Amino acid sequence: MKRSIPFRKDKSIFIDYLAVFFVVVSVSAICFLFKDTIGYRLVSFILLFVVSILALFFGTGPILLASALGAAVWDYFFIPPSFTLQIGETEDTLLLVMFFIVALLNGILTSRIRRQELNAREREERTLALYQLSKELLTANGLPEVV
Repeated sequence: MKRSIPFRKDKSIFIDYLAVFFVVVSVSAICFLFKDTIGYRLVSFILLFVVSILALFFGTGPILLASALGAAVWDYFFIPPSFTLQIGETEDTLLLVMFFIVALLNGILTSRIRRQELNAREREERTLALYQLSKELLTANGLPEVV
């Protein structure tokens, strides 16, 4: 049975979400092993960096997941008191909100820049093709060469 193109896109999108989930959880697990050494605030910078890197490879939806998951993981596992969604200090609440906003904006803007780059490359390829076609038409001698 032949699969349609929309099914492939849906499967690809699902794989993107799964990959983003796996990367954020893996990095969080590694940070959890060293949380006493590096401190919980440095973990937020590491997760923010991971979201920024993921934005180079994935679209807006998966980056939204990465931002939300990173904020939730950071809150639950790293911000004192650990293993609760409760935040002990007002400063940490502000840091969590700022982390989510910065991760989300950074990811969305990076994916938008990537999309604009792809559009520019497509326009460049079309322009080059039209240039070569018109160059060949100018050098053609007579109707048979034009056809």
